[in-house]
Amino acid sequence: MEKCSRCGAETRERLAGVYDASKLLGISGITVRDAVREEVCPRCGQVEGALIPDLQGLTAAVGLWRVMDSHKLRGEEINFLRKALEYTGKEFASRMEVRPEAVSRWQGGTDIMGPRTEKLLRIAAGCELWPFAHRMPFNPSVIWKMKITPWKRTPDEVLAMEFVFIGDQPDREKWNTAA
Repeated sequence: MEKCSRCGAETRERLAGVYDASKLLGISGITVRDAVREEVCPRCGQVEGALIPDLQGLTAAVGLWRVMDSHKLRGEEINFLRKALEYTGKEFASRMEVRPEAVSRWQGGTDIMGPRTEKLLRIAAGCELWPFAHRMPFNPSVIWKMKITPWKRTPDEVLAMEFVFIGDQPDREKWNTAA
């Protein structure tokens, strides 16, 4: 048990019903259902911390979900995929065979990634992330044939997805979409 940083009372653990993981992951619209354990102060309600099981698996599941969706990747999503792949900006630029400035412009939203480059990123990211999120559908052939669709929404709208942690067997705990 921890002490509350606001009032000094002992905190208690609780299971968060729905947890917004967007800020933690760096990609908007991601919620986690019935998996996150929070340390909460019963006196003042202050949340002192949260534990997400298999964060690497959740990150991979979110990445796979996003690469399989045909909407054009936005800067925030390119940045998320780069970080999910654990590349620095320079390493990512080298892998994509572009200048680091191009990566910076893609991530900042000042330049748009072309469809061939985007498909390459989607396939490469999917291949590298899939071993950590087997329950998520991934098929490079679908991406290869995919028509990248432009956003028809306002620029501040996001794709939203809820994920659940499936712990059916101790050695087979995985993430999946809540659908």
